[in-house]
Amino acid sequence: MPILLSIIVPVYNAESYLYTNILSIINQRKKSKEFEIILIDDGSLDNSAKICFELQQKYDNIKYFSQKNSGVSIARNKGIEYAKGKYICFLDSDDYVSEKYVETIISIAENKDFCILDNYIDENHKIYKEKTWLIDEFDKYIEKSRVMEWICENKINAPWDKIYLKEIIEKNNIRFKPGLNMGEDLIFNLEYINCCDKIFLSSEAICFHTINENGLCHRKTSLKHLEEFNTIYEDISNKIKKCERSDFYKEKINIAFLRNIANYAGKLYKSGYNKKQIKNIFGENEMIKNILNVKVRNLKDFSRKILLKNKMYKLCSILFNS
Repeated sequence: MPILLSIIVPVYNAESYLYTNILSIINQRKKSKEFEIILIDDGSLDNSAKICFELQQKYDNIKYFSQKNSGVSIARNKGIEYAKGKYICFLDSDDYVSEKYVETIISIAENKDFCILDNYIDENHKIYKEKTWLIDEFDKYIEKSRVMEWICENKINAPWDKIYLKEIIEKNNIRFKPGLNMGEDLIFNLEYINCCDKIFLSSEAICFHTINENGLCHRKTSLKHLEEFNTIYEDISNKIKKCERSDFYKEKINIAFLRNIANYAGKLYKSGYNKKQIKNIFGENEMIKNILNVKVRNLKDFSRKILLKNKMYKLCSILFNS
């Protein structure tokens, strides 16, 4: 029986929740040999590698690979290389899924290039649906330009609520950008969607994404993050230049980065950097100049713009740091 679905899970120091994640995928309501789980251990320092090996020994459809610590992008890229499925999904190692996860994905994905699903957020055991703002858009095909807009607004960039076609990934040599600890999914999705025609938005919520302060998505504030912001901003800006609505998308990107940089400035201040130090860190940054020139349409964004322009980083830490 051919494999229809490859589920790629990067693993790093995940011993406390890895079993929960993998067993939720294995224990499906409808038993099927049509899917595989690919575990990529990214040089974990705990017992994650041992757990991955034990799971591979116990279950035929689990494949385990390891690499020296190289980051989530390279781990996911390695998973893509090993994947045998027609469809590819990504999960984080602290996420878990519904008992109808596999059958739902296989059912929804047929004859589509790209599927975006609703999902649950598990934040300190409080569970809620994430995409309530999309309720009027569910269960129909969506125009590419609309999804591009959401991506540029930084609203639907995570990979764990999406179904990808491996054929499109391989044909267009789409990969996660190495060296980034954030924003790699935004760039990946932007590249992928440019190669799609049939994009479907589903109300099915079958993945529970865990908000975990120690997880892949929650790293401590670092000076390197500004370099990553610059890299992501430049990459996205170049990718949208040839788009029909490039000026429109650029405005959306600038607003999204305005929010991110205000948040980042607040985190730097909370981490002990003073006003002069943050000013020096930001320096004559071209990206920051661009975002401070963007037209804003609501009070919060106007406040962000004013505070950054006037280097009021302490207020950023109070109002916009989360």
